[in-house]
Formats: sequence, C-alpha cells, structure tokens
Amino acid sequence: MTLNAVRVFATLGIADVINSGTSDVPEIARKVGADSDALSRVVRHLVGVGLLRYSGQGQVELTRVGALLVKGHPSLFSEIFQMNSVGRRFDAAIEELLHSTMTGEPAYARANGESFWNQLAADAQLAQTFDIDMEQHVGSIGLDLAHAYDWSKISHVMDLGGGTGALLSHLLTEHRHLRGTLVEYADAATRAREILANSVLGPRLTVSEGSFFDPLPEGADVYVLSWILHDWADREAIQILKRCREAAGESGQVFIIERPLDPNNLRPSTEDDLRMLVFVGGRERSLEEYSQLLASADLQMENTLPLRGRFKLMIARGTPHRRR
Repeated sequence: MTLNAVRVFATLGIADVINSGTSDVPEIARKVGADSDALSRVVRHLVGVGLLRYSGQGQVELTRVGALLVKGHPSLFSEIFQMNSVGRRFDAAIEELLHSTMTGEPAYARANGESFWNQLAADAQLAQTFDIDMEQHVGSIGLDLAHAYDWSKISHVMDLGGGTGALLSHLLTEHRHLRGTLVEYADAATRAREILANSVLGPRLTVSEGSFFDPLPEGADVYVLSWILHDWADREAIQILKRCREAAGESGQVFIIERPLDPNNLRPSTEDDLRMLVFVGGRERSLEEYSQLLASADLQMENTLPLRGRFKLMIARGTPHRRR
C-alpha cells in the first residue's frame, strides 16, 4: 500500500504543490483535482511513513525524504514513482506469474494490455522511466567497466541498445582515445541525440539508428551488449549474437554484461529470472548457458571479469574455424 501511496503522491505532483507554498490539504486537493477527504487519508498515511509531517491543523510540509519527490531533484524519484512508470507496470505483470507458468509466455500484455516493447515505443513517459532505470544500471557498473578492462588497444566501441548513451559516456570520459557509437531504435535514438546534443564528448560519440536484429555497422573493435540478452529467449538472443559476430568480423570482440545465475546464491538470480519471464519472455542464464549461446552464434567465450552488483563482463570473439 505504501508504494502505491507514494506513486499517487508523485503522479499528482503533490511534492511540487507543497514546495511552491501550499500547505493546506483541502487546497492541495483542489489544485491537483483530488477528493479532499480521500487525499487527507493518503496524506495521513504518508505522514506515518515519513514523507510528510503535520505543521498545523490541516497543514503539511515535506520531510527530507518527501523533498526527494520534488520535480527536478537529482534522484529523479518524481519520475520513477509515476503510476505510468516501468516499475508500476512491471509490478502488475508479476501478479500474473500464474499465466506465465501455465503458458510459458510473458504476462506483461495480459496485465497491461499490450507487450512491453510496443508500449515502450508508443509511450513517451514510459520510455522516460525506462531510460532512467537503465541509466541507474549503468551508474552501478559504468566506472567498473571502464577500469576492469585494458582499453588501451581499443579505438572504437559500439553499444547496442545502449539507451541514452550513459555507458559510452563513462567509457569515453575515462579513456579519451576512445570513439563510441550508440545503436538504438528510432525513438530511443532521437532521445539519445537530444540528451547528448550538448555533451563535451562531441564528435567522439555518435548515435546510429538501427536494431540489433538487423545487420550492424562494421568496423568497431568492441560490440557491447549490456543487460540485453536476458530480455530475450534463446532464439532471439542467438540472432542478436549472430549480428554481432557478422559485424565484428575476424578481429572484433563482443562484450556481454549480465548477472549470470549463481548456483551458490540462487535467490536473487532466480527472482531476476522470474521477472524476465513475466516481463518480456526473457531469462537469466548461467555462464555455461551463455557459452552455449555464444557457440550457437559462432562465438567463443575468451574471458570473464567481475563487475559490481553480481554483474560479469563476458568477453567473446569469433571462433577461428569460421573466420573469413
């Protein structure tokens, strides 16, 4: 209940109304178009959990925690906790785990009316919260990746499905000799260009519109798939890897960043696996299963390097007997 109360708080922009000087609950209700009595009960709950505090009869103010939900705060919580966010829609899909268990199919469309990928392409607010989610993922591993591998012999990195370019930004900031290309589908590429328009990285970071299911630009030294393959069943994952193999040719490498299933620590791994099942029909895999996927795409695992948060960097290259 608390999570949904916070989502109501964020969706109605109550933190911004209070931050602008309105503290009277009935007046807040009028400004956001809510029922005054119902909102007062939501407010009472939010006081109880520490987002608000009473400052007088019928008056409230933001606590330090509540202030995190003011629009423009660096935490981006005002966007993350929207009712129309990725998180809320994923929670709805989780409630339909029985459907996925019985059919083997993702439950997202059953819970939300349409597949996640279709909604992502059509809904700007949903796409914004997904971008934020992916940027948080990159924030946890970006610097690790920049320092876990010796990039001195690499010139050009291509990030496939890299969102708004956050991962490449980390790499290019830490290694000034690198050039980067972000490959994203149409709407995501447009958002990335807008975000990167004033970047100090300038001509070193370019955005290319495309799909990792189609032929990819050739010539990069490294093709990165960061938190991509777990979104897809084996058939699609192999197709993506084959496209990387084609583009990488004889000398290029494929970098895969995922959180492999850990037989010695099953709970977090298997929770992630069930989420991917109900969200998009994807799956988490063990290192052995990733090796098998790579082999099916004429790639072989050369090395693995640990990153924070259970992530691993898997480094692959084309198998010698199939090189041109």
